[in-house]
Amino acid sequence: MRKELKEYIDSLVTKHPVVLFMKGTKERPQCGFSKQVAEVLNNLVHDYLAVDVLANAELREGIKIYSDWPTIPQLYVKGEFLGGCDIALDLYRKNELQERLGLSRAWDVPLVKIADAALSALKDAQKDCAEGEHIRLTISANFAHGLTFDSKNDGDLVIQHEDVEILIDPYSAVRAPGLFIDYVQENLDAGFAFTNPNEPPEVKEVSAEELKSWCDQEKDFLLLDVRPKSEADQARIIFAKSFLDMSQAELDQLKKDQVIVFHCHHGGRSRRMAESFRFKGFTNLYNLTGGIDAWSKKIDRSIPTYGG
Repeated sequence: MRKELKEYIDSLVTKHPVVLFMKGTKERPQCGFSKQVAEVLNNLVHDYLAVDVLANAELREGIKIYSDWPTIPQLYVKGEFLGGCDIALDLYRKNELQERLGLSRAWDVPLVKIADAALSALKDAQKDCAEGEHIRLTISANFAHGLTFDSKNDGDLVIQHEDVEILIDPYSAVRAPGLFIDYVQENLDAGFAFTNPNEPPEVKEVSAEELKSWCDQEKDFLLLDVRPKSEADQARIIFAKSFLDMSQAELDQLKKDQVIVFHCHHGGRSRRMAESFRFKGFTNLYNLTGGIDAWSKKIDRSIPTYGG
C-alpha cells in the first residue's frame, strides 16, 4: 500500500468517530451488505462518515490491506476496526454496538400516550403478529418513527396499553418520553402519526433579504460558510466565518440556543450541515436560501458569482 493512501485512511478513521467504508453512499447503497450496516447506523447516530470505495479503486483494495479484512463494508468506531456486515449486525442485536458508540440508554419504560384510534389500530395489528412476534416502536437518531413486527431482543422495554404490548429498545426509549401516537385517516389514506416533544426544532430558511434586515437591525447571529477554501477564495460574504477553519474548541463553545445561519454556494450543502447541528441539540438554526449566489445577486453585487 502506498504511504499516502495509508496516511489518508489513518486520517479518516482517527478524525471521525464513526466511519463506514461501503459500496455506494449512505443514501444510495450499491450492495445489500452495505445497505444493512448503513441502515443500522442511520438508526443509531445522526451523522457518520460514509466512504464510497466504488469511487476509488485503489482505496477499495487498500482498505482490505489496511484492516486485513477481505470484504466490504468495514466499520470503524473511535479508530477501532469492528468488522464487516455480519459482525456489525451481531453487535447491534446484542446492544454492544450501541455501547461502543457511547449512546445513552433508558432503564425505565417511557410514558407514551396513544389516542383511541391508534390503540384500536394497534389491537388489530397485534392480531396479525406471527408466533413470537410483537409490535415494535423505533425512534431513530434523526427522529424517524416506525412501527413494525419483530421478535423480542435482550434489553427491550415493554410499553403496555390495555392488552397491547409494544416493544421498544432502550436507545429508542431515550427519545420516547411524552410521545403521542395517533391514527389519522384522510380520504383513502390512513396511517400512524407521531408527535414527539423531544424532537429538536426544524432548521428554518432565511432569505437574503431577511438576513440583510437582520444585519441592519444588528441582530445577534453567527453566519457560517461551509464551503471549501477553493470556493471561498472566489467569493466571500465579509462577515461570514469559515466553518472548516473553526477548531473543535470553538465549536464546543457555541451555545445551543445561539442563532446560527449556514451558507454555501446555492444552499444544499449548508442545509445538510445545519441538519447535523440540529441533532446535536442546537435550537436556532437557519439556512441561507440560495446561498452566497442569492446574496450576491440580491444584496451585494460586488461579490462575484461563479459556476458550478
